[in-house]
Amino acid sequence: MDTVTPEKRSWIMSRIRSKNTGPERLLNAAMLALGLRFTRWAELPGKPDFYMAKYGLAIDVRGCFWHGCPKHGSRPKSNKSFWDKKIINNKKRDKRNARKLHNMGFILLRFWECEINADAARCAREVKNVRDEQRAFRQGTMQGVSGVGVAGVGGRSISVPWMSRLGFRPM
Repeated sequence: MDTVTPEKRSWIMSRIRSKNTGPERLLNAAMLALGLRFTRWAELPGKPDFYMAKYGLAIDVRGCFWHGCPKHGSRPKSNKSFWDKKIINNKKRDKRNARKLHNMGFILLRFWECEINADAARCAREVKNVRDEQRAFRQGTMQGVSGVGVAGVGGRSISVPWMSRLGFRPM
């Protein structure tokens, strides 16, 4: 049972941002601190929060509630069937958009809100590492890191440590 009136709940929900959220601002600041340059809210499938066209990178910040974080995603107690369906549909749409980006040749990095809140600098370093690998690959200097294999993803090569973040397994 909801503890507020429908009018109050409508007002609360209308105040939820879809752009420039707290976690996006944290990651934005951390990436700028590392000297990374990017575009915000690209007109690509799923409208990634950050985009590096030169390196074919799209970065998406996923809210724990809206995208069903396995660690911190919670569901409201009222109208449970609506919210279950909503989160499931969000996850399906996320997968479709990730597939579209992959087919377009992009690498999609996904970060959960909780990851960014815990350590935005680490997330930004991860973006920088993948960007640097893409830079090396595009310049034809990709040697692979000592002791780390290189696997192909969407016509591009990246080193195995980043494969799990991208949702792919080593070849």
